[in-house]
Amino acid sequence: MRKVTRWTAAVAVLVLGTAAAQAAPFGLFGPRDLAMGGVGTAAARAVQAGHHNPALLGLAGERERFAMALPVLLRLADPDDLEGAVSDFQDARYIPDFRDAVDAFNASPQPFAVKAAGPLGDRVIQASQRLVNALPTLSGKALEGEGHLALAVALPRDGWGVAVTATGRALGGAELYVAQQDIDNFNRVIQGLQSKDPTGIVQAGRLIDFSSGTVMGSEVRGRGAVLAGAGLSLAWAFADAEGALAVGVTPKLLRVETFDYALDLETADVTVDQGRRGYTGFNLDAGLAWARQGGWRLGLVAKDLLRRDYETALGNTVRLRPRVRAGLAWQGRRGTLEADLDLSRNDPMGLDSATRFLALGGELDLGGVLQLRAGLRHDLEGNLDTAYAAGLGLSLLGLHLDAAAMASGRELGAALQLGWRR
Repeated sequence: MRKVTRWTAAVAVLVLGTAAAQAAPFGLFGPRDLAMGGVGTAAARAVQAGHHNPALLGLAGERERFAMALPVLLRLADPDDLEGAVSDFQDARYIPDFRDAVDAFNASPQPFAVKAAGPLGDRVIQASQRLVNALPTLSGKALEGEGHLALAVALPRDGWGVAVTATGRALGGAELYVAQQDIDNFNRVIQGLQSKDPTGIVQAGRLIDFSSGTVMGSEVRGRGAVLAGAGLSLAWAFADAEGALAVGVTPKLLRVETFDYALDLETADVTVDQGRRGYTGFNLDAGLAWARQGGWRLGLVAKDLLRRDYETALGNTVRLRPRVRAGLAWQGRRGTLEADLDLSRNDPMGLDSATRFLALGGELDLGGVLQLRAGLRHDLEGNLDTAYAAGLGLSLLGLHLDAAAMASGRELGAALQLGWRR
């Protein structure tokens, strides 16, 4: 009874200390968890425990004694078709057509009132009206992405375990921002030409080009962070007649580089390699894992327990907050089934979407040589479509090759991993 009380208290401290926090999403760290919908809190392999739940290192000693892996993962989500919207806008030549119409209007020596009432004025009015109609359809459209590259080495033992991980993770997003002043300016041009009143639309005898970069406020904005660092995961397990409870911690050194930029709408290429600012500091992950008879496992992890705020190059704030996830899994000789749940909403680090994921996944192991995996991930916040995933692993003489893919209506992800374990 005393053991159960201590375990319950430990779980309560982990949950209550972070359940109200809003933070970046947990992310996807390799092909096995990607193929299984993103699960791993209760049943990740030892080599991925440093990413998912360090306590799992204390429960893996009977299955493997050494593991090393190099995972690479990329994910891109475009829920509002930002890329297509920007491409269509540029292909339609709304801004060049307006600019050409203004240049032709200004090149004519005729008086303003004469030009406004003739074909030159009609051409500017039509180009302005096209912009007034097109700009609102772009507002708020977002694009988000995630990338992960790591090298992990794990040494699980009976009752304890240790792992070292070097990792780099990028996450964030971009969105289209349409300034109301732009719509107002183009409407002012239409009204001024129709009424033959140059007030507010003519400067130094010339019609103002409201599509110029110095005047137009609409733009593509991007914001997020690149997290690179190294962590040392440690775990201890305490056994009883019904199973074992493991606790784990991962102190880590983080290098955080924020990116924050604004690009001209006419020529914008969505990228994360602009407006960077860097910070270095420490943080901490902690986890619990409870293995019971019959193959059942419970997992609970809290990541980045130390709150951090990072100011971007444009004066915005990227926040790294504690986040908690729980997992329930069943493991047998031929496979694994797991469900993971984010216990609080994960606010974005940049301009990506707020999320709270429910992930379901399974793995079928065929003779220890071929592993077949499938899963799904559902966003309880409704900002991303339900994503479906599948993948496989091939194991031979201790070498392992894993591959996976995930997709939804406007989301794609892929991962590859080369590893060795014994």
